[in-house]
Amino acid sequence: MHSATGFPPYLVFTGRQPLWNVDLLLSQAENETKASIPDFTAKVVDRLERVSKLVRENLKVAADSASSHNNRRARPKVFTPWDHVRVFYPRRIAGQSAKWQSFYKTEGTVIKKINGLVYLIGSKAWKSPKIVHVDKLKPITVFSG
Repeated sequence: MHSATGFPPYLVFTGRQPLWNVDLLLSQAENETKASIPDFTAKVVDRLERVSKLVRENLKVAADSASSHNNRRARPKVFTPWDHVRVFYPRRIAGQSAKWQSFYKTEGTVIKKINGLVYLIGSKAWKSPKIVHVDKLKPITVFSG
């Protein structure tokens, strides 16, 4: 049983439960094999459609739960379009201690606010803009003095 889908993976892919040696000895599978091929196919397709619909609903609930859990821990920051930010990019360099590495090297510009905690960021280092969570952003402050 998968925790997010609520169904065993074999059932999701084939539309039926797997047969074990005991099932073959007890011959409970004979009921399905007596049906004609079109009837059997229609039953399997119907089962797969119902399972697929339930799996999508269960995955939506799991995704919403994970999203709300992550957003609950987020520190609220507000950026406006054209704000300059640094983006967290945790790439380790071999042979260097992690404490001497900067993980906020990538500089970008806020293009658009997608929702309260997600922004579209553009950078010269990237081919196309990326969607970034607010926890992965730091404002670039300019000191004038």
